[in-house]
Amino acid sequence: MDLFELDELFDDNDEEIINFIDGLRSYTVKERKDHFAECTDKEFYDRFRFSKNIVRNVILPAIGHVFQHEHLLQYHEIDPLNQLLITLRFYACGSFYITLGDFIGIHKTTAGRIIKRVTQALLTIRGNYIKFPENEEEKRRVQERFFHVAQFPGVIGAIDCTHVKIQSPGKNTFTS
Repeated sequence: MDLFELDELFDDNDEEIINFIDGLRSYTVKERKDHFAECTDKEFYDRFRFSKNIVRNVILPAIGHVFQHEHLLQYHEIDPLNQLLITLRFYACGSFYITLGDFIGIHKTTAGRIIKRVTQALLTIRGNYIKFPENEEEKRRVQERFFHVAQFPGVIGAIDCTHVKIQSPGKNTFTS
């Protein structure tokens, strides 16, 4: 193929198509807020439902293996701490991905990928932190401890300190 034939392959329309495709590849990087540094301890807890100490010294090291060899983004990678914070924020308030993306400064699709990946990592370590009574004797002991602490009969666990108002069964003693 000589130079003349090659020139015929690339006419003005091809150049327009190439310019259009190049335009699709562009992206913008949103400014990301450093919630860990900028929030007070109370603000941080209110937003993520964990203290800074627990996030940095317990949760992040426990799932750090997830971040060692994988790169979620090719450009402007999101550090592991912010990936964890996006996921914790999702758990704390159940926001839409677009809201989470705006909160951290990423696209909603990226937020969804991060939440999925971090959730999978947390699931691998759940047995180290979440315990359920394994037999009737353990169940009875846990119920007794809850009753002695809060006069709450029949409780075998609590999630996120959430309380639901119920009508008292009218008994002041522990019943199984």
